Amino acid sequence: LKSFTLSNFYSIGIEPQSVSLEVSKKDCLNESFSVMGSQNFTLIAGLVGANGSGKSNILKGLSFLISWINDSYLKVPPLIGSSYDYSQGIGAYKAHALHQDKESCFTIEFYNEQDLYRYKLVLNGPFILNEILEKKTSTRFKKIFSLSRHGEKLDLSISAELNLNKSDKERFLSRCLTVPIFSSLLNTGYLPKILFFKRSYLSINQSSISPYPSAAERHLIQNQNQDSKLEDKTIKLMKSLDIGISDHFFLDLQDTNKKMLCLRHKTLTGAEFDLFLHDES
Repeated sequence: LKSFTLSNFYSIGIEPQSVSLEVSKKDCLNESFSVMGSQNFTLIAGLVGANGSGKSNILKGLSFLISWINDSYLKVPPLIGSSYDYSQGIGAYKAHALHQDKESCFTIEFYNEQDLYRYKLVLNGPFILNEILEKKTSTRFKKIFSLSRHGEKLDLSISAELNLNKSDKERFLSRCLTVPIFSSLLNTGYLPKILFFKRSYLSINQSSISPYPSAAERHLIQNQNQDSKLEDKTIKLMKSLDIGISDHFFLDLQDTNKKMLCLRHKTLTGAEFDLFLHDES
């Protein structure tokens, strides 16, 4: 991995945030560094920041992108009409609570053997707007494929070197609203030399979050119903965590008799948004 950049993902807003593992030659001190051509990389990196500043979400974004490229061609069900089941295939993806109508963007630069690639994916909700894969030559990045969407119009450009047959192209295009072309090409043998994604292992869990309240939530609901003073103490304690919580409430789950704990946040500019407990730091 050379670098990873993302925007509008969980607590990360629309201003892109980047992590680069590239370092100067003078900083390569021991075996925890690697050299690729004329570039030098650290094999160990850390993210430092305050509570709720997005450290885990950087890693979650990387895990989301890698698992989606690996698995979406095989696991994402076909789109039915204009509806999409968020619980299937797309994994742990959410735009920032204040920017639900904005695009999310992921860019990754990675080495596969000695070749440098750059891939960019742009989403709006679960739907793909743009993606492009490029390979570095001696002088520039050369496009392997690109997809852009403008309303109902699709523009797909694929390098002749891939020798993509007509039936595969039609099948990939029929699913490209929710399945990246990159995932389709990788999983059907058109890019056999790119093994970076299949060889990537991350400990961040991409499984769907259970829509049912946790034991902590059930305990809080029961005790607050029995002790009104506990509610004031709870709010005071949550505010002291210094991650922007201003209030809390319980949301009834549709078609069940269960409740979920929601925490209200208030930004420095006065904007408010709500998060379920399982989305909190």
